[in-house]
Amino acid sequence: MRSPDFDQDLTPWTDPGFFRREEPVRSVFRLIWQQFRPPRGHRLVPTFSGFVLLTMGIALVVAAYTTANNIIFLCLALMAATFTVGAALAFWNFQGLRWRISGPPALRVGEAASLFLEVANDKRMIPTHAVLAHLKMPGADLPTLSLPSRLGPGETMSLPFVCTPLKRGLLEVELRELTTEFPFGFLRKTVAGNSRREFIVWPGRLPYQFNRARRALSLSGGQRTRRRGAGAELLQLRAYRAGDSPRMLHWKASARVGTLLVRENAEDTRERYALWFDPAAATWTRPADFEQACRFAATLAEDLFRAGNLTGAAVGGGPVRPFRRVSDLALFFDDLARVMPATPPPPAPFFAGSPTLLRFGPGPGGSITLYADEQPAGSA
Repeated sequence: MRSPDFDQDLTPWTDPGFFRREEPVRSVFRLIWQQFRPPRGHRLVPTFSGFVLLTMGIALVVAAYTTANNIIFLCLALMAATFTVGAALAFWNFQGLRWRISGPPALRVGEAASLFLEVANDKRMIPTHAVLAHLKMPGADLPTLSLPSRLGPGETMSLPFVCTPLKRGLLEVELRELTTEFPFGFLRKTVAGNSRREFIVWPGRLPYQFNRARRALSLSGGQRTRRRGAGAELLQLRAYRAGDSPRMLHWKASARVGTLLVRENAEDTRERYALWFDPAAATWTRPADFEQACRFAATLAEDLFRAGNLTGAAVGGGPVRPFRRVSDLALFFDDLARVMPATPPPPAPFFAGSPTLLRFGPGPGGSITLYADEQPAGSA
């Protein structure tokens, strides 16, 4: 379909919203304020081992004030310093980090696609350690991505993950949050992801039957148009000329007349098709039939285009898209991904050149019937 390269217009980078070098004075005050009132989605909570340490700390407080033992007070101070340093290092672990979701320009129903979470560390000297990224999308679970133990200053990394869309249309993949337990594992720092990316999902393929009824292309006088080409049907014999391929020599006829004769074959007559997907709500009363028809239209259009038989296609009352290159097929798939049952029914489009018009309708037993010039020509 489209080029496998990723979109050039990528989702903007997202960051935690901490200190910014371009606003040093204002950002310092904001940095201090965020220590008392973190931004929405930012949390700092103890882990299980942190709760155990806090429980031990409470016991040390009681023991210290009961016994007035300086060693216990020193242990309590060391424990408090551990939590304070851990909270500060967890904060700076996210400082200068930015991320975004990238991937191919379009996905297909039922086909696994590789998407990427790009993470960049803009800090000048301090690396980022042990960050987990939690992703989500409607109707499916996505894996939790783990950064390597160290992302050095100025480095950028792409973390791949696999996504399999379940229905056509627009699919939103969201980075929900990022977490880290760096450095000691006693505190879990969480920042909001705030990064979303929408992908268009094309209808998937399906097996079908199509009886190609070939029509003879005729001139105004009623004679069939026949041109020289590389087909299998013999058009005529002619005398050999310098440069003709020896494989085209007709040896029996040449032996009979005593001179070299060459075969000229007729060009294969290709049937030209135009495809129209009619989304009239009165026709498609069952949502399952409508989705099946979208898949049928996408599969048939792709196969006819690759065979060179598809001249154009339209969805509903939208524009007639001529098929000259792969990008034209991609635009038609975009239309199929967004189409919904329409009321009132759209008018039939006009296709230049009088090709065989293909359209779809519900068939018996939940099947979809393909009509070629209003005659049944296939099903899925």
